[in-house]
Amino acid sequence: MRQAIAFELKLLTSELAVDLARFTYLRDWTTEDLHMMADLIVTAMLATVLELLEACPRDTETDERIIRVPRSIPPAAAPTWWETALGDITA
Repeated sequence: MRQAIAFELKLLTSELAVDLARFTYLRDWTTEDLHMMADLIVTAMLATVLELLEACPRDTETDERIIRVPRSIPPAAAPTWWETALGDITA
């Protein structure tokens, strides 16, 4: 079961990286950077789901708090400031 879940998460991450590459401002990103961004998004999503599952049943106030809590670096905002590793090395 653990292997199946890990496989599906890797597949989701890969498919998300392909989808991210379709955004105009992400077309110049390397494949590695796109996969890293996709992994950040999937990891943040998974962490939020786990927090919701661990919350007390029928505690909508806690559910709303978990959903509204900003993460330190929201993955969806990262493309606006992210520089590729290659760009950092050559700069």
